Formats: sequence, C-alpha cells, structure tokens
Amino acid sequence: MRHLRTDQEILRVIYDRYYEEFVSYERKPKARETKNFVPIDLPAVARELKIEPELVFDRLYYHLGPKYGRTDGSIRVSFFEITFSNSVAGRPDRHVINFPLLESVLAALEYEERKFRLPFTVSAFSLGVAIIALAANVFLNWPGRMLTSAPAAPAATTPATSPPASGQK
Repeated sequence: MRHLRTDQEILRVIYDRYYEEFVSYERKPKARETKNFVPIDLPAVARELKIEPELVFDRLYYHLGPKYGRTDGSIRVSFFEITFSNSVAGRPDRHVINFPLLESVLAALEYEERKFRLPFTVSAFSLGVAIIALAANVFLNWPGRMLTSAPAAPAATTPATSPPASGQK
C-alpha cells in the first residue's frame, strides 16, 4: 500500500528546495519578474516525494490553488499558476508558486499538527504510566506472591496503670 502524501509534506519539500532561491532574489541578477512568484521544478519535487509529477501538479493547481488563493474585488492573489509572465527572461515562467503565501499556509498546517500532537503525546504517556501501575499492582498482589508482613504484637488487655477502684482503700 502506497503512502499518500499530505499537503504539508508536499509544501515542506517545495519550501525547503526553493527557500534560498526566494531569499536570493536581490543578490542575483534578476532571473524572474517578481520576488514572490518562484518557478518550481515539478518533476524534481515529485522525485523527492517519490510520487508522480502529475500528482504534485494536480494537488497544487486543483486543490491547494483554489483553497488558498483568493480574489479581493478585482485583485486576484494566486497560490499556484501554470505560467507567469517574465519580461526579464523573455519567456513566461512555468509552474510558479506564491512563496510568501506558501510559507504562511505551511506555518498554519504545522501549527495545527503541533496543536494536536502535544495532547496526544501527553495522553499516550499517561496511558503508559497507568498500564505500568496496573501491571505492578497485579504482579505484587497476585495470589501466592502477596508480600506478608510480620504479625503485629498483641495489644495489652489491661492498662498498665489503672486508677484504684472506687470503694477500696
């Protein structure tokens, strides 16, 4: 059975592969039109994820693009585009991702994962402690293994000093 990649895994690979390209925009001679839209190599990303390139494309274009892209009035904010104009290179860039938006989406996905992982870890630890305590209790109190202590000394039947009885001299 094949492992299905999560949105978080796909976006993490893209983020790790293209972060340096995003931040080096000002240092390099301009190879792309804008800093925010970074071209990505879908076959390379797919190889790293060990899945088909079409699956990466479809997830970005048909699922994540509509989910995280938005339109504010007449302004459209894209998450992923097939082509993006690039007058610097003289040809359009293919398969570009809005890198700042990708970073914020990835941060939100990782936060959600951490938010649910901590209570689960604490619960699993508590369950482990309870199981160990139960096993120790059963082991120590199993018939035939019960630890018995020495019998207590019998209590004195008469007090050591008693007041004189009434009517005696």
